[in-house]
Amino acid sequence: MKEIKIINRTTDKLVFERAHLTENFIDRFTGLMFRKTPLGFDALVIDKCDAVHSFFMRFDLDLVFLTREKVVIKVEKRLSPFRISGFVTGAYYVIEIISHEKTDELFSCGDVIDFSET
Repeated sequence: MKEIKIINRTTDKLVFERAHLTENFIDRFTGLMFRKTPLGFDALVIDKCDAVHSFFMRFDLDLVFLTREKVVIKVEKRLSPFRISGFVTGAYYVIEIISHEKTDELFSCGDVIDFSET
C-alpha cells in the first residue's frame, strides 16, 4: 500500500496526515480485516470500489464515498462489523475511517478531496 495524505480542497484542510491507498486486488479485498486498533495510520483509501464489507472487522467504520474525480458523494456512519454497505452509484474511491464523531466535520457531500504522496 502507498502512504498518502488526504486533503479537503473545499475547506483547504489537511484531513489525515497518514493514510494508505490500496494498490492491488488483495489490498482492496482485505482492507482492514483482522486489524486491531490503533492501526498505525489514520485512514484507508480503497480504489475501484462502490461498496464495502466489514466482515472480520473489530470496530465500526465511517465510510466516505468519492467519485473518480474525488468529489464526496456519500458519507456513511458507523458500519458495524459483519455488515455490507449499500452500493453507491458513481463511487470510485472509499475512505475507511475508524468511526468517530469528527467525520461529519471533515467531509461533506460535494467536497473535493485530494490525495498527496508523503
